[in-house]
Amino acid sequence: MESMSLRALQRQWTMLGEQDPYWAILAEPGKQNHGWDVEEFFATGVREIDAVMEYLERTCPPRRRERALDFGCGAGRLTQALARHFGEVTGVDIAPPMIELAKKHNRWGERCRYVLNQRRDLEALGAEPFDLIYSNLTLQHMRPALSRGYVREMVRLLAPGGALLFQLPSVRRGSSGAGRRAVDFCYRHFWWLFRRPQTYQEMHGQSPEKVAAWIAGAGGRLVEMRGNEAAGLEWHSLNYLATRD
Repeated sequence: MESMSLRALQRQWTMLGEQDPYWAILAEPGKQNHGWDVEEFFATGVREIDAVMEYLERTCPPRRRERALDFGCGAGRLTQALARHFGEVTGVDIAPPMIELAKKHNRWGERCRYVLNQRRDLEALGAEPFDLIYSNLTLQHMRPALSRGYVREMVRLLAPGGALLFQLPSVRRGSSGAGRRAVDFCYRHFWWLFRRPQTYQEMHGQSPEKVAAWIAGAGGRLVEMRGNEAAGLEWHSLNYLATRD
């Protein structure tokens, strides 16, 4: 079941990367159908990462700033911004078109690398730990069996004294979400019907208690959970900040 889910995820984001990659990554109103200006798109990444670094300095500053990982890097919007703060940055993604686009936009040479990963683990990244691991608007598109495994992998790759910060929705607002789950099921099993410019994006949440257990079970320590609006008005969403002692 997990391998089927991974293949569906890869198909989904490969199609999105081929059709309208910038909007698939950052679905802001008016930006669909190639409406993003590329410089404006990457500027949003600079603002986001600057805010992340300010937040970490107040709460859980990484012990070092040598290596950072952008999990679910897409076109490199956040990876490029992280290179302004760390000596070496890695972006990892499941979709070949996204990795190729990220390489095209790389302005940092060998200090920034992009890795295509189509496995349920992060063995392709090697064993060297990261001082910051950041993921936003990525785990929400995975079924819990996958997101749980990747959270554990991110904790495994986190350096002692490092910071792991990721976003994940919890529950839908005001409804059971049965209709949306039915559409998700149809997409996974009848994905060929969705080959059109506005390719469907799955959304999945998980309870904060379970996410906290994932982190603890992998050897991490949860520092803070705080709400955000990253998943849109339909979902309650949280940022999880963790470290390793």
